[in-house]
Amino acid sequence: MTSAKDAVAIASRVVPKLSVRARALVVAIGGLETHWGDAFRQPDGTASNNWGAITKGSGWTGQTFEHVDTRWNGTDNESYTTEFRVYPSPLAGAQDLANLLRRHYRSAVAAAERGDWHAVSAELYKGGYYSGKAPAPQAIADHYAAIKKQLSAIGISPGLVVAAAGLEWLVWIGIGWLVLRHKRRSR
Repeated sequence: MTSAKDAVAIASRVVPKLSVRARALVVAIGGLETHWGDAFRQPDGTASNNWGAITKGSGWTGQTFEHVDTRWNGTDNESYTTEFRVYPSPLAGAQDLANLLRRHYRSAVAAAERGDWHAVSAELYKGGYYSGKAPAPQAIADHYAAIKKQLSAIGISPGLVVAAAGLEWLVWIGIGWLVLRHKRRSR
């Protein structure tokens, strides 16, 4: 079973160029949707390694499995069956989730970069990532609460993500200052 610590390490490996906030988004979505692929199991009981409950889609040629899910249809919840992707490893599942977010949900990634987690939920809803189990305002509020809970469960609060991103910048500024100082001394 993937731990939160493992998930953070995996996200850092597959998306090292993303900011702390964007990596937190990948970890939070992966944990919320499928407990980083562990809880989203194939019919034979093996983990799918599908971090984002990502459906087959038209371009996917890899392994899939059918799963019954629910969605809000405007008046009620309805069940439907669809095919979901199977990945050979948690690393591959995390990478595909990160790629999906960067390609199709840029506004949600941008909201995460700003530290606006409510906007993350709203943008993912607007983009069709999830439909929730209630009308839009409630679905977004529920998703936002689940994202906050997921971030807290892995030891991150939305405020700490903002602070961590600030500390990341401070480190780079400090490194830059040290390099400049060294260059001036060597003249």
